[in-house]
Amino acid sequence: MKQLSGWNLGISLAAMCVVAASAGAQTTNHVAWSKIDTGSWTFNPIYSQAGGGGTSVNNFLALADPFTVSGDNIVAVWYQRGSGG
Repeated sequence: MKQLSGWNLGISLAAMCVVAASAGAQTTNHVAWSKIDTGSWTFNPIYSQAGGGGTSVNNFLALADPFTVSGDNIVAVWYQRGSGG
């Protein structure tokens, strides 16, 4: 089995989380094409589209630059808006 590198692992994590978050619900989650680069991290918004057409950003996926990661450092972080907004 091939081990995933930092960037590939982050993209795979994003895909799995979006699929898991939207399973069984009528809200569809998408990874936005836009991104925010800051330092050695890239933040991608995850937005939801409800059946009625409303769109909201509820999550951000932060991916570390694969060239700055070494050893067992964190390569991806999923930020989720809490119930309080």
